Amino acid sequence: MEKLALTFFPFPHKVAGKRREGFQLPAPRQCNSCDRQCERKKTFEVKLCSYGVNYVWLDAQCLTYGFLVPPISSAAQKKAFREHPYNKTTLIEIHRAMSVYRSISKEFTDEIENRKAALIEKYRAEKGFEKDLLELLRPEIRRSFSYLHDYRQFIARVRQNINVVLDRYPGDTIEQKLSRAFPSEKAIYASTILMEEKLQAAYLLLNPDRMLVTDETIFRVHGLVTKYLRIYQASFDEKNVRVKVVGESHGEVKGSQIASSVIPHTLIDNALKYAPRGSEVIVEFRETEDRIELSVSSYGPQIRNDEREKIFEIFFRSDAAVKQEEEGAGFGLYLAQFAAKQLGTAIVVKQQSKKDNSRGYWTTFSIAFTRER
Repeated sequence: MEKLALTFFPFPHKVAGKRREGFQLPAPRQCNSCDRQCERKKTFEVKLCSYGVNYVWLDAQCLTYGFLVPPISSAAQKKAFREHPYNKTTLIEIHRAMSVYRSISKEFTDEIENRKAALIEKYRAEKGFEKDLLELLRPEIRRSFSYLHDYRQFIARVRQNINVVLDRYPGDTIEQKLSRAFPSEKAIYASTILMEEKLQAAYLLLNPDRMLVTDETIFRVHGLVTKYLRIYQASFDEKNVRVKVVGESHGEVKGSQIASSVIPHTLIDNALKYAPRGSEVIVEFRETEDRIELSVSSYGPQIRNDEREKIFEIFFRSDAAVKQEEEGAGFGLYLAQFAAKQLGTAIVVKQQSKKDNSRGYWTTFSIAFTRER
């Protein structure tokens, strides 16, 4: 960019570590054997070196030098003017050249940045972007989740032990046994299920290929959502958050059930994490002949306009979310959006601009599935 912008620049200049003659003026003798004061003293105003020659930095990367601007105030200047009268110019000409350079330079910079942004957005829109990014980050992710295997074994032992305890109660199904169990036993069982699901999400981050497989499974979105509402019910009760289900869904969708499960899991988990105590979470279904829409709404932290897309980036958490809830890995929404894209759809977020002073901002995450039947 600098080379193109400076092709017809009239004065001697240095850019990208290389000195060049000007289009109109060559460098005076003094500039070819000096101690390069002008390079060491970066200034954006026209200055005079001890050799009697003027210089100025056009921007942080480009220096122009070797021109002579009156008035003459030193012996070194007199000598430079005497030896190189053709290098004499005016401040008006210098400022005009600086203005032209900066204008051209900005145009080149803006054009390059716009093209770069367009290429990045095009790449980000492609399905391969998420997979490439995860492959790049996989070594770091593995180090961060080095505990995963041990935690899964620990949870499995707890689950095994609580199942032995629940076997004391009569019943053919786990639901029947749980209905007769003590509240503490129910809580332990629910906690093991919840932890298994969270570890499963971390496992998918390490093995995203499991979500890339498009199987031919036909399933009900309503069933997946109901599953996670049951898993999280004890946690909602503990936080005194009421969950209200609005609408019905009887249709089915086709795709990877593993990928699809990440979506309601993440949206419900986020609602639990950020919903204030004593508030409400609304899970709503809307169904047509060809679409099944799911939305999860609750109060939560503010999402600034410049964060609307970033919250779906890996390891990103909004500033307000960090302040409200310091703990958080920052990959839930990324995985959920990754899964949504594998299903040919996307999660969108809407948030009311008006804040409820005691509760936060009413926020809705929604997604539309293609209905198979």
